[in-house]
Amino acid sequence: MKVLLFDMENQVNPEMLEEAFDIVKATTEYDINNTEPGYFHCISTQPAYHVEISLKEEGVADAKCHCTTYKKSRKCKHAVAGLLLLRDHLQRHRKSRRKTNRETLEEVIRKMNITDLKAFIA
Repeated sequence: MKVLLFDMENQVNPEMLEEAFDIVKATTEYDINNTEPGYFHCISTQPAYHVEISLKEEGVADAKCHCTTYKKSRKCKHAVAGLLLLRDHLQRHRKSRRKTNRETLEEVIRKMNITDLKAFIA
């Protein structure tokens, strides 16, 4: 199942998307592992499902689930739920990385003497 990760709402049929949102709400125990660059595993134990996701640089995600529905139709609510969880995970990771970079810059500026600060601004 291939979709543009940050535009899934326009690429997945509304019924499956609604079912996936319901699964995300019901998911209480899950883990997202970045096994190697561009490859993720979304493993949920409550409810149980396992989705493997490959993510291309263009934002295209290819999700594969281990359930029988996916094996028959190459689409399932678990795959969409895994994509939603991954998208949320990536957005949170970006925000925390930006915050860390901002704090680091502020620390560097605070440590500069006035001459260095003027040179930095110029």
